[in-house]
Amino acid sequence: MVKKIYLVCFLLLFVAGKSFAGSCCGQSMANFTVLHKYEPLNINLSTTVSETLGRVRNDSKLYYEWGASKKRTAKNTTLSLASSFAEHWQWWATTSFVDVEYAERGVSEKFNDFSDSLIGLNYEILPEYSYHPLKPVVFVSFLLNLPTGQSAFDEGQLTEGAGVTGHNQYGLGFGVTLYKVWLPWQLKIQARS
Repeated sequence: MVKKIYLVCFLLLFVAGKSFAGSCCGQSMANFTVLHKYEPLNINLSTTVSETLGRVRNDSKLYYEWGASKKRTAKNTTLSLASSFAEHWQWWATTSFVDVEYAERGVSEKFNDFSDSLIGLNYEILPEYSYHPLKPVVFVSFLLNLPTGQSAFDEGQLTEGAGVTGHNQYGLGFGVTLYKVWLPWQLKIQARS
């Protein structure tokens, strides 16, 4: 069993794969923090590295794959804080620092800045008063996007929009989380607008 756990950790941490969809504008925040019932505070620091292989142009729906002469690498360091402040309420905040390197035909450019920040509130609308093997705990979340990153309209960008790290706009959102714990495993299914 221990060997299987090490194998899964190795596959998740060190094996890279190609994806034809990536995060836009420096945001790697596909999910947001939801705490377990008895977890009063969570501080998470993570890093990701992504390499862009191509893009979809604005005038087309076709995907253009870049050749070997063009490369964009983004290193994203994310800090997330979350805490419970009442029996069914939680707050959280997430921000990232993005370090972008863009190279085209031997010319290399570098850029770094913060991405947009995301803050929110979670409310546990369907708590787990008694254990049930299948019924999840359900949270609703209220999200606020803060424009702390560089948008496509800001000066000092890399060519082809490679240095965009934000949207340059405030945004409100709504999220739903289904959360189930089977010790030692946790399953979270999230959707957000």
